[in-house]
Amino acid sequence: VARLEGPDPRLQAQAALALGRMRYADATKPLLAVAQSPPTSDSAEAQAAALIALGMISTPQAVDFLLTYQPTDAYQTIARLVAFSVIHERSDKVIEALIEQVKKPASFEAQRVALWALRTQAPDVMAGAWGKLARQTPHPFVLQEAMLGIGVSNDVDDRPLLEEAIDARGGCG
Repeated sequence: VARLEGPDPRLQAQAALALGRMRYADATKPLLAVAQSPPTSDSAEAQAAALIALGMISTPQAVDFLLTYQPTDAYQTIARLVAFSVIHERSDKVIEALIEQVKKPASFEAQRVALWALRTQAPDVMAGAWGKLARQTPHPFVLQEAMLGIGVSNDVDDRPLLEEAIDARGGCG
């Protein structure tokens, strides 16, 4: 925990992720301090790691912070979405936040990571929507996430779309 307060942002990032992997709930407050510190070019990695660690720890305080956190750049947005993906218990509020991110006309990379997080947290929530997304997106990486979502959700209505894509590629092997 002491390394979170040190001057080296790389050590702060490593310490944050280690505390997150340990699910060390007592680190929530110091991690919040790192995540909320004024952003600088040197602190971006430590702040992103703190956000992800808060997701790994998943205390109510950490999850509430992630839900209300307003990223100021793409790096923080992606870190917040990754944090959502590693939260331990399924939460309707987290799922709603991920769906809102998917709907935003932001970067397709943020949309892709939000879809990945949805797929890890609640693939069934998007049943029926994966196929629609696959048919409408112009972005190949978003299409990839949508196709994976179809496979994971076992949506029988969209299953033919996935089978068609596999057949067009010449099989799975």
